[in-house]
Amino acid sequence: MLVLVAAWSSLCAVATGALVWFIMDSRMQVRLARQREKLAEARATLETQKQALEQEIPISEGADLDALARTLSVFSPDLLMGPEEHDGRHRMLR
Repeated sequence: MLVLVAAWSSLCAVATGALVWFIMDSRMQVRLARQREKLAEARATLETQKQALEQEIPISEGADLDALARTLSVFSPDLLMGPEEHDGRHRMLR
């Protein structure tokens, strides 16, 4: 009788462990799917922004450098300065 109770307890413990593992695995799969969905959205957004930026910035040979400087000035206003202004400011910083 004692052996039967011990076997039943062990079986219940193993079954409970397996059930917990399956539940946790399914929850993890749901989280992973949500993260992959967010990552796909972020990649699509970045790809769209990259394409828009490539269309805005003329990178071909013989491109208008003034237009390129104006476009890139969004990131750094120092790009609009001419070489003389840049050298003067650089000397002041030394």
